[in-house]
Amino acid sequence: MPYVYTCAQCRTSSAPSSRAQAHAERTGHRERVHGGLTPAGEQITHHANDVKRLALLVLGFFAFLGASWLYAHMH
Repeated sequence: MPYVYTCAQCRTSSAPSSRAQAHAERTGHRERVHGGLTPAGEQITHHANDVKRLALLVLGFFAFLGASWLYAHMH
């Protein structure tokens, strides 16, 4: 998790959800908007790396603050 369904023709994206929910969103969108046809450029993407990257960035920032504080108070 999270998976996002994107329709390039409509320039819309679903909210991040489970893989099954993203597939259900794709099916529903095809039926509602495209008459059951598959629009060119649609995709379901997995965004776990974005979450991991953000978590590492935040942890790195706090590690830097902690190291800076220790350095300042040890001298």
